[in-house]
Amino acid sequence: MTGPRLSNRLVRQLADMHGTLVGIVGPTATGKTAVGIELARKLDGEIISADSMAVYKGMDIGTAKPTAQERAAVAFHLVDVVCPDEEFSVAEFKRLAEVAIADILRRGKLPLLVGGTGLYIQAVSGGLYADRTADFGLSQEGWED
Repeated sequence: MTGPRLSNRLVRQLADMHGTLVGIVGPTATGKTAVGIELARKLDGEIISADSMAVYKGMDIGTAKPTAQERAAVAFHLVDVVCPDEEFSVAEFKRLAEVAIADILRRGKLPLLVGGTGLYIQAVSGGLYADRTADFGLSQEGWED
């Protein structure tokens, strides 16, 4: 299998976008990671994974985590950051993604948000308010016997 073929025109247009966030999003098994890796290599970028399963340590089977070889070739963020038995929310994802994006931009690189978890993508792109607090007691009201 060969990698994605991106037009030189598209690569030139994206190269002019340094200082912004580029999103590569779509449904499962459409080659988002491969496109992200190619762009990161060509444009001196780093990938922020927007995959709801890739954040979990040890959950390598049944997920589309980047391989060790892919992770050695390009910097990936938000992969293997939390244990499956720990609480993790879209608000925490947004906070971590914003930290990664700021760091990538500070170093003069291009941040690439790559994945298919719409809720994560929406939170980072500003289309979703992700409060960092939760009132779990409120969600229990009315359910007591």
